[in-house]
Amino acid sequence: MEKLIKTIAMCLPLAIAFGQNPAEKSYLGQTKNGRFHGFGIVHYEDGSTFQGNFVNGKREGIGSFESADGELTTGIYSNDSYKSNYKYPDPWHILDIYYDFEQIEQVPLDSYSIDFELFTNVSDTYNLYIAPFGLGSINGVQFYGGIQTHCGGYTDVNHKKKNTPFTDLGRAIIFSRWDETQGEAIIMEKEGVCEIGDYEGDFISVRNHFDWSKGKYTISLNVTDKKVKLNDSIHTMVGMWIYSHETGERVNAGYMAFPGDELYLNSELAIFAELYNESRDLEDSPKLKMAFTNFQFNGEPVNIIEPISIFPYDEPQWGDARCNGNDIDAFIGFPFFRNAIYFEEDAAVIYLRDY
Repeated sequence: MEKLIKTIAMCLPLAIAFGQNPAEKSYLGQTKNGRFHGFGIVHYEDGSTFQGNFVNGKREGIGSFESADGELTTGIYSNDSYKSNYKYPDPWHILDIYYDFEQIEQVPLDSYSIDFELFTNVSDTYNLYIAPFGLGSINGVQFYGGIQTHCGGYTDVNHKKKNTPFTDLGRAIIFSRWDETQGEAIIMEKEGVCEIGDYEGDFISVRNHFDWSKGKYTISLNVTDKKVKLNDSIHTMVGMWIYSHETGERVNAGYMAFPGDELYLNSELAIFAELYNESRDLEDSPKLKMAFTNFQFNGEPVNIIEPISIFPYDEPQWGDARCNGNDIDAFIGFPFFRNAIYFEEDAAVIYLRDY
């Protein structure tokens, strides 16, 4: 994260208070030889706005247009004209939020938790993954976890050898880590499943059914006193559970082993929302508001430091996030027109405290 922040600090926002022709009121974006080139936002004299990609002054690639009366169109442009709609890729990270938290140096991990709230129900017709633990590392091993609309796995850690049938869980909680393929590193819940694979690099994962919907939840990582020896090294089991504030239900995803007798959580973490296992027209994507609050390390509140979001230029700007104190509000499912943006070569960087 520190390297990323240093890189971003060198990328100053570009603002041009004039357009390339009288119809253009202002432009914020990348240029080349005095022309709009790259990613940018144009405000027109008639009150309309275009946000997207340009080549030599012409709209080219993914872009969103908002008319003066608020009508929105997002799709693919070519030679300055709208050409077609857009199908989102598989998988697609609509939203990626990165942050550091204030962690007391050299304090062993006992637990790390986040409260999150979904303000809208999500239809079963979507394959949506919401990961409050979007990316983190324990003793140098990366992990991620959250909830999915459609999830499943295998009841046997040796499923690759025994050709165990796949078990569909429906809505579920999922907890995964990389750089491991041994079944001894997994403890499943009684009704849970697992997966050991190599299609995302070597990884293991535990999952369990959890019928989530609109509402408030707490999701937590918890270090146990269970130890296992793998590759002549002591490992410690870590579990992940989720709690519904509405129903009082608590569900454990299962447990996975991380190397070390004492475990330490790196303070650089992420949150993401992803659509997976399908590609659809952009307009046929879920619309959702979320909030992430009450970040706690070992049962004590921690402060969020330098929260940012990163959005690739070659995908629609279809997510947004804002930070107020230690609370993060996040949105997906609409075109979001940027007003405080830092430009990298391939992606827009949004400092969430700039709003």
